[in-house]
Amino acid sequence: QAVAARGQIELMTAWKNEFKKYKKQVAQILLSPSDIKNKKSSKNAMATLENLLNFNCVPIINENDTTSTDEIKFGDNDILAAQIAVLINADHLVLLSNVDGLYKEPPKNNKNDDLVLEVKSITKKIKDMAGAASKLGRGGMISKIKAAEICMKSKCSVIITSGLKDNPIKSLNKKKTKSTKFIA
Repeated sequence: QAVAARGQIELMTAWKNEFKKYKKQVAQILLSPSDIKNKKSSKNAMATLENLLNFNCVPIINENDTTSTDEIKFGDNDILAAQIAVLINADHLVLLSNVDGLYKEPPKNNKNDDLVLEVKSITKKIKDMAGAASKLGRGGMISKIKAAEICMKSKCSVIITSGLKDNPIKSLNKKKTKSTKFIA
């Protein structure tokens, strides 16, 4: 937790420097699950987000690792993003990945490029397609499926696409990129 506190400064400096190129300011919001569950705290978080956006400031939201414990944790950034999307009553959440979306089988084994384009309900079959957690961290496709499940219950659609391509959000808007859409 002490390392997380120290690393947070480095992380925010990196975000600040990157967004400076676009003449944008950033602000940090650290949240824990109790901040989302507690009505007063969640209201404050929502008001802070709205004010930052009104000030043309990009909110960088992260889990408050210095106060989180294994028992009270979002788990990863996909789940945190889903909780924030629900909190602000978002219509859509875009989750960026290292793959184009949910495949019927792992992309490495997938000779047919069987990308699932739309999911209307999250079934055991969908969860099985997602496989296990990522070897790179806590997330992976299964985490994105859990995030989609959280959002869909609150009428928020989720799009999973690759963040490794240039301008993934613009490409989504122009329908020029592959993705999986979870329809709420």
